[in-house]
Amino acid sequence: MADQTGAQKSSGLAVPAADRVRSGLSPGVLSDIKEVVGLSWEDLEGVLGVSARTLQRRRERSENLTPAESDRLWRLLHVWDRATEILGSESAARKWLAAPHDLLGGDSPLERLDTEPGLREVEDMLTVIDETGAA
Repeated sequence: MADQTGAQKSSGLAVPAADRVRSGLSPGVLSDIKEVVGLSWEDLEGVLGVSARTLQRRRERSENLTPAESDRLWRLLHVWDRATEILGSESAARKWLAAPHDLLGGDSPLERLDTEPGLREVEDMLTVIDETGAA
């Protein structure tokens, strides 16, 4: 289902449309994502590839995230949306995102979302789970 901005939404969070990612997402979405996905600020720093100070400054000044930071956040929202759909609940998706997996060299899916190849690996895992029913 898409909202008025063209964002896809099947869980509690919307996956932003490409034009919103290109123009930079609002820092206001960070608190919502942190709460719903169950992340720490350190987790978000890792996903976005920014320091704690940079994140704090963006929030304090209401500065939009850069397109690159917004793209990294899009990866998280995209995977969150798919994981909640495939795994059947937000709770199961939270656990899966945080758990180390042998197929990821002992990293968690969350830790792999900092690069495009990592995103592909995580998406491949979700496809296998969806097709086989094995988490």
